[in-house]
Amino acid sequence: MPMVRGMFVAEREHSRAVKRSFDVLLWIEVLDRRVMRHLRFLEHLRVYLHIQHRGICHIRLMVPGHFTQTQEVLRRDRIGFDLVTSPEVDEAFVHEYTSLSDDVISRAAFCAKTVSADCLVVPKESPALTFIEDLSQSIRCLVTDASFLLTVTETFVRGFDIPWTYRQMMWNTTWDAFYFRAEPDTFGPLTKLIGAIQSAGCSADAVEAARSITFNRMPQVSYTRDRLHWLILQRDAARRDGFTNQNYVFEISYHLNFYYLLLSGTFDHLALLLNAVYGLGLQEKQVGATYKLFLDALQSKSASLHSLFTSAETIDFIARLGALRNLAAHRGSIAPRKIVERPDHQPTIEQIDQQLSKTDRGWVLTEPFRSMSPQLLAMARAIAATQILEKNTIAEDMELVEYNGKQGFISPLVDTWWNFAKVRDFSLAVASECSGHLASTAPKRV
Repeated sequence: MPMVRGMFVAEREHSRAVKRSFDVLLWIEVLDRRVMRHLRFLEHLRVYLHIQHRGICHIRLMVPGHFTQTQEVLRRDRIGFDLVTSPEVDEAFVHEYTSLSDDVISRAAFCAKTVSADCLVVPKESPALTFIEDLSQSIRCLVTDASFLLTVTETFVRGFDIPWTYRQMMWNTTWDAFYFRAEPDTFGPLTKLIGAIQSAGCSADAVEAARSITFNRMPQVSYTRDRLHWLILQRDAARRDGFTNQNYVFEISYHLNFYYLLLSGTFDHLALLLNAVYGLGLQEKQVGATYKLFLDALQSKSASLHSLFTSAETIDFIARLGALRNLAAHRGSIAPRKIVERPDHQPTIEQIDQQLSKTDRGWVLTEPFRSMSPQLLAMARAIAATQILEKNTIAEDMELVEYNGKQGFISPLVDTWWNFAKVRDFSLAVASECSGHLASTAPKRV
């Protein structure tokens, strides 16, 4: 334990603060124009971080010592990097990581593990990209090409509350307007819909429904999505560096609970918008994406929108989101956990103590601590028993849900981007139908 001003301060073992350096290993022997274009964009961000956010976070670029041509090109373009040694793969590595023993990936993976890289960048056509899952599971390292590196670094810096997008680079911007520049494919049609509603002279309720979904709900969905992806990066870095207690369970659960409330509510929010735009004449309490009264009224006004809301795919997706939304809002908390294989026999005290002695908590088995602190000993044994069971983990980040009369496990964290894409595409489809309807019903100018 550290001593500060004459006092011992308790310290949580195998935990640390968030990792502020994103370490990139550039495993490309020949840098073509396409790769250099991406690296130049990356350098814009690195300069910005160095000048405006020094000490908050930074991006480190590493190049193996034997890639001399790559080094020359980077120096000529004034892109800073660190030289790292790339030793030949040893037998211990091949024995421990059999899935990475192929010559296509073994040396690059060994180097990435040696320097504790967050990301391994290879050429776009490299067969090493087929080992994405193997590297992620084995050494907690992401393998990608230079183009997707930009996406990953955007996510990394946004996690430190630095709004940044390569699409429209801007220093010191704020979150309230950020996603309109970062994701114009999403927010452009929604913004145009507001203008169409105002031009058509729709009610104040229609304007407010469109405004709030465009300027409040969807930006918050995007922000929460980015924060969850950032937490995955941080968790992988902690595991790779041996900080086993820094699993970010609390932070992930916190953001997942808000994320599913936002996602699930989007469908009812869109239903309110349609009620106002199409003049369905329903009271607010009568409007819901799955309400029969709303769907019947919608069918009489727009068969295409009714089909969109009542398709089997939409109904199943709303039910899936609703199960997690109800869990977060009424019954508990979305807290992804591991699924382990049920053992034939529970671990014995001898097995638990043997596991405990291998950890930094083994001192609780010695005297006088064993006799003085029975509660502490019981807690340490419970943790050791869990560690034994987790050696036979079947799946991680799972949540048990029940919907449509079925019960099963899903992975809300892994589904983060998929859920976002489904909600975004549905929202844009509704916006497109509304804009078309308003254009067709607007009075023609003479």
